[in-house]
Amino acid sequence: MGSAGSFFVNPVISREHYNRLLEHYPGMPCYEVDADNVKVPAGWLIDRQGWKGKSIGGAMVYQKQSLVIVNTGNARAGHVVQLASDIAFSVFEAYGILIKPEVNYVCAGVKV
Repeated sequence: MGSAGSFFVNPVISREHYNRLLEHYPGMPCYEVDADNVKVPAGWLIDRQGWKGKSIGGAMVYQKQSLVIVNTGNARAGHVVQLASDIAFSVFEAYGILIKPEVNYVCAGVKV
């Protein structure tokens, strides 16, 4: 299956925000950035929202790694964009964390 690899950037959030989330999600992983910030694995956030294996059209969240969106053979650009948007919205709703695409969207030869 075709993919662009890792689809979302691991977000950096304040340590304060992370500590509040830990109250609801014990064991939530993070990586130290500096004294005030941590990086949270986007794949963990997406996986906990149940996205593995879900699809829109021919675009699907890879069943072995929820950070990857794959083309099952007939994905259109709109399928990928909608799936990514729905994932980002659900992560924001659950955690108050905005995840951003790591991939570049290109439309008619113009980067968007």
